[in-house]
Order: sequence, then C-alpha cells, then structure tokens
Amino acid sequence: MKKSLIEESVLFVSILKWVAVATVIGGLVGASTALFLKLLDLSLAFSTGYPYYFLLLPAGMVVGGLVIRYLEPDARGYGIEKVIEAVPRKGGRIRAGVVPVKLAATILTIATGGAIHHVSSVQSLHRTSTCSRTNSVARACLSGG
Repeated sequence: MKKSLIEESVLFVSILKWVAVATVIGGLVGASTALFLKLLDLSLAFSTGYPYYFLLLPAGMVVGGLVIRYLEPDARGYGIEKVIEAVPRKGGRIRAGVVPVKLAATILTIATGGAIHHVSSVQSLHRTSTCSRTNSVARACLSGG
C-alpha cells in the first residue's frame, strides 16, 4: 500500500513537471510568434507605403545577405536543415545569435517582396489549387510527388 502510494505520488509529480514545462514552452512559442507577426505587420506597413515599394527588393536582398554574413554566419541556409544538422553534430545546440538574425533577415526579405523559401508563394498557390482537384492528384501532392 505504501509502495503504491509512493509510486503514484512520483508519477503525479512527474506529470505536473511536464505540464509546467509544456506550459512555459507553449507560452514562449506563442509570445515569439506574436512578436514575429507584429514586427512583420509593422515592416509591411512601412515598406508598402511607397508607390514603388517593389524597387526595395534588391536592396532588401543585399542587406539581408549582409546581416547574415557579418552578424551570424551560422544563420545561413534553411532553419529546419540547421536544426537537423545540429542534433548529431553539435549535441542539439544552436547558437543564440542565430535566432534574432534569422528573424531580422526573414522580416526584411518578406517586407521587401522576396520569397522566403525555394518555392515562391505563387508556386505554392498553384500547387494547392492543383492538389485540391482530384484524390489521386492530392495523394501525389501530399506524398511530395
């Protein structure tokens, strides 16, 4: 009886610990997402206020590249690839400076009209409309084919 009570208490404390950790992580992710979206809204409001804002694209690409090159060279490339690379090679550690530099470069790229991935938004819209046509096409789209 006493052993069972101790085991249940340990289990309960463990569950509470993980609920607390999940709550903190969820709050941090939510706050960082809200910050990103707010900064993106502000930068888009600023950049699209000009009649020929699309001319900012070359300057935005150059400044974004310089920010990454000189402030944090580890921020080059795609974020998911960097995380996958960091797990076996660096013990899962990513330098703290990568996050704000990646944030600034992404916002700058989007605000000046650049695509943020190797697939532009127009291609994504085309793929979405193609995928929703038939079941066989949707299966091919979902499987990446």
